[in-house]
Amino acid sequence: MPRDIRRLFQTSLLVMRTHVDSRGGIIASCDSDVLQFNRDTYAYVWPRDAAICAMAFDASGFQEVSRLFFEFCNKVITDEGYFKHKYWSDGSTGSSWHPLLGEGSRFQLPIQLDETALVIIALWNHYEKYRDLEFISKVYPRLVLNAAKFMLKHKDQNTGLPKPTFDVWEEKSGTFTSTTAIVCLSLARAAQFAQVFYDSELQQYLNENVDQMKTAILTHLYDSKLKRFIKAIYPNNSRDTTVDSSLLTANIYGILDTRSKEMNETVEAVTEHLSVNQGIGGLARYENDEYHRASNNVTGNPWPICTLWLARWYNKIAQSLQELTKSLEILKWCARTSLSSGLLAEQLHPFDGKPISISPLIWSHAEFVLATKEYLDSYQQLSSKQIK
Repeated sequence: MPRDIRRLFQTSLLVMRTHVDSRGGIIASCDSDVLQFNRDTYAYVWPRDAAICAMAFDASGFQEVSRLFFEFCNKVITDEGYFKHKYWSDGSTGSSWHPLLGEGSRFQLPIQLDETALVIIALWNHYEKYRDLEFISKVYPRLVLNAAKFMLKHKDQNTGLPKPTFDVWEEKSGTFTSTTAIVCLSLARAAQFAQVFYDSELQQYLNENVDQMKTAILTHLYDSKLKRFIKAIYPNNSRDTTVDSSLLTANIYGILDTRSKEMNETVEAVTEHLSVNQGIGGLARYENDEYHRASNNVTGNPWPICTLWLARWYNKIAQSLQELTKSLEILKWCARTSLSSGLLAEQLHPFDGKPISISPLIWSHAEFVLATKEYLDSYQQLSSKQIK
């Protein structure tokens, strides 16, 4: 690997480790500048961000750190089987801007369902690599079973899709393609855990629900006229067709066929509509993103997270070392646009590359570690094929 990528990889692991509490909570950022405009910090444990960090630690061989996080999750998950918006590192509930919505049967919890789902996915990745069955047996009853039951309970019986929750960007409430794909994979991972513990009845039931949800994704969230997946369906049944980079997670954390026509068409739309073709480059969050928008000449500020999702897509589909260079170029872009200290921000100014909003953002560093590890794995596999 080029020296600048190696350096950023090592720096990322170090920065991530400094954000891990001794009790397992992984905070999103220790940047205090955000206090100036919203009187709150990013020093909270977002289960989503932390789960992705746990995956990065596991992929890099630091199983002790991720195990601490899973113990934290086992303690803070609700008896009903879901995670709240965010937590303090001592496990107490953090502040939230999500409102309680609806009444009666239409009541909606102020949560993001992908946060619950990603913890189960991360836990399976941990077990698959380290096979520490004794540890898994301690967290399986409360963490895995409770979460799986909640996700099944939170499924709309008419559509087969998850009921509305807040999106990955914490802005809107609805049924999102990204969240649905992640929940679908999480249920599949729960089924694999059930197999490990010889619960064949639960395994079969979960797999049946996974198959139903996969069908529902293609039925309700793919638009044949637009030739891509849509962003969301809202509670009033309106459809959000905004091109959103989070659609890439349907490939990274979903269980849809990576090489399917639907996924390829969606990625083409994302790269076409969200590439920042001026200034420093990169990928924006979604079309006409107004959050800290620096210029109306581009569709939004480039985000390292979103740009690295594209790199991870290239890692999966590359059939040759030449095709894999697309991912390497994004890794180089991250190294080039990071601060001299090696810190990665939440987003960047599209023309001068200065960090905007939070820096460092641990999620950005975790995505870089995962993209780098996946690049190396793909490189090794493709190199072996060439030798044969």
